[in-house]
Amino acid sequence: MKRPFVVENRSGTNRFDGYSRLLKGIMKNLALSVALVAGLVLGNQSVHAQAGPPSNFNKTLMKIFGKNNAFSATADIKVSDAKSNTESTSLTMKMAYLDGKVRADVDMANMKSAELPPEAIEQMTAMGMDKMTTIVLPDTKTMLLIYPSMNAYTEMPMAQEESAALEKEPKMVKTVLGKETIDGHPTVKHKVIITDETGKAQEMTIWNATDLKDFPIKMETIEEGSKVVMTYKDIKLGKPDATLFEAPKTAKKYASAQQMIMEKMMQQQQQP
Repeated sequence: MKRPFVVENRSGTNRFDGYSRLLKGIMKNLALSVALVAGLVLGNQSVHAQAGPPSNFNKTLMKIFGKNNAFSATADIKVSDAKSNTESTSLTMKMAYLDGKVRADVDMANMKSAELPPEAIEQMTAMGMDKMTTIVLPDTKTMLLIYPSMNAYTEMPMAQEESAALEKEPKMVKTVLGKETIDGHPTVKHKVIITDETGKAQEMTIWNATDLKDFPIKMETIEEGSKVVMTYKDIKLGKPDATLFEAPKTAKKYASAQQMIMEKMMQQQQQP
């Protein structure tokens, strides 16, 4: 059986250097995938690569979902260039929300993104990192990255500015634009402007389903030249199981994603 991560030493270079280059490549792809998923989940549509939670995470998500503080759903997400309408990213994720806690499950193998070339996704699949669960826990100001295929996870603390943002209360102004039917649900279409404590405003168009307690069944916004459209389906109102927001009890905890990847690489090299 072919081992995808054997680093050959044909040029006489140190094998550790080969591992180092490979590790940097995987970490770069991992940081980008985390940024894409976490940014879309938390309402920060900027998709720049970063190795942690979005820097402007606050109570925006709670504002948008209103009284729907407990639900599960599937979100179809499309990111495109605002001017040309050329699609750059598309993915589907299963989402759960409970009193501010957020969980998103994504299969990276089904994700299409100009930011993540096919070979990068193949690389992550070979490492068992194609399926990724992101959990954000505002109470403890931490974020969990769980990899079911590896039965492993790591915990990331939020930076000080991110933690401070959790205490801020953004202002939201809604203006009715009309009524539409989305996927069979009657909705009221709103223009929504959310302003944070610094005065930065973000404008969104939201379709609230009147038969689902005004659940925001569709959201559209433009930020930094990208248009993001999120459409929800399979919506279940009610409290999801609280254990969904915990790390699996049998999963191994790593101090960092880097440590987890290094151990996986070494295990692959030891296989016959």
